[in-house]
Amino acid sequence: MQLKITRLKKMEATKLRLTQRSLQIEHYSGPKKINPPALPEIPECQADSQLLSVSLANAQSKDAAYFSQLHSENPVERSGFNALNDRDPAVVQKPKTLYVFDPLIDSPPPHPDTVVTTMAYIDRTLKSLGMLHVHLTLDMQLYITSIKWSDPVRWNSVILRPGMMHTLMSFIGTIGYNMKATGAEEIVGAAYGGIASIFNGKAWPKAMRAFRMVVAALLYEYLQEGEKCHDDMVAYLQKAREHPTGKLWVNCLITPTMIAHQFLRAEREGDWLLEQHCLEMMLPYFFAAGHHHYARYISWHLLDMRHLPQDAKKDLLDGAHVCRHSKGAAAVSGDQFGEQTYIKQGKQAGGLKGISTNPDQVAVWIESLGVCSHLSMAMDNMYSPDRETASEPAKHKAEGEKRRSWTKRTGRRS
Repeated sequence: MQLKITRLKKMEATKLRLTQRSLQIEHYSGPKKINPPALPEIPECQADSQLLSVSLANAQSKDAAYFSQLHSENPVERSGFNALNDRDPAVVQKPKTLYVFDPLIDSPPPHPDTVVTTMAYIDRTLKSLGMLHVHLTLDMQLYITSIKWSDPVRWNSVILRPGMMHTLMSFIGTIGYNMKATGAEEIVGAAYGGIASIFNGKAWPKAMRAFRMVVAALLYEYLQEGEKCHDDMVAYLQKAREHPTGKLWVNCLITPTMIAHQFLRAEREGDWLLEQHCLEMMLPYFFAAGHHHYARYISWHLLDMRHLPQDAKKDLLDGAHVCRHSKGAAAVSGDQFGEQTYIKQGKQAGGLKGISTNPDQVAVWIESLGVCSHLSMAMDNMYSPDRETASEPAKHKAEGEKRRSWTKRTGRRS
């Protein structure tokens, strides 16, 4: 039996009217401003400390190995370097993340009605699938306006987490703020355009690469001496701090750049304990740059994570806080995954952009977005390589000899 979908004519489509929405808006009647509850500080458990020590040592070893090979005869960029490390046969490949396109709510995101409707729908849906805890990732604006704290009994199974991609963007902005009038903008401007977007953290992938190039240039003579370990690099940077200028560049550029890359490694590997450690290392920079919301709420988030139930904590240790586009691929944070899936589908050609703002037409588009997005995703999967049956992660272009020779020839070793 064939499914026949009748195509509507233009005039017929403009006359469509919705009589019922798929998702009914719940109205919030609590206080507008809610402060998070005070939490007692409790020490980290010994088992977590031991796991973190292993993860931290592994990350520091990889980062030192990356910088050591930058000035070798066969350098490889960071993306290719990480892809090569992912080919370790001892590492179990994590499966592709299953994602669905739920109904879109035609309401401002930070509005309390939008927040409570979203939380209620997700909580109800995931519990029907057998999940005990709902791990919900929000950007900082929604994290602040979250109504979970107004009714902790109702939302006791909802675990809120600030979006790590937006946190990283804010942290990169602190580097740009602390390096104002130091000459860093002129150095980066020699290789890149869009300096404002780099130093405020908006263009964060470009900023990561730009700051990494500057760090590699600053450490050029030191790295030429041969392979270095993490302890050697720490001792060298500590000696550089003896000079006022060296102290400025080490404390405000080199160290936070390494923290940012360690944080990104924790996300791509789904290492929750290393992520929490990096967030704790970021806090002084948020305070110094005046990023008050991140300084306040990341501090509270770190305390909140120490009060999690054991089964919710196990979910995070297993990598429930990150998503993957394909089997064995590098993980990305939840807010970044949403940008690359749902928001991408809504803003690309055929999305809301460019159509009439007539309320009836917008309502039809909102109700049809989920179905159209699933169809578009199915078509993409039909004509894309099947990564689920692959024995190893896809090969990154930065691993190839052609890209390596280009990196060596141009000197762009980042």
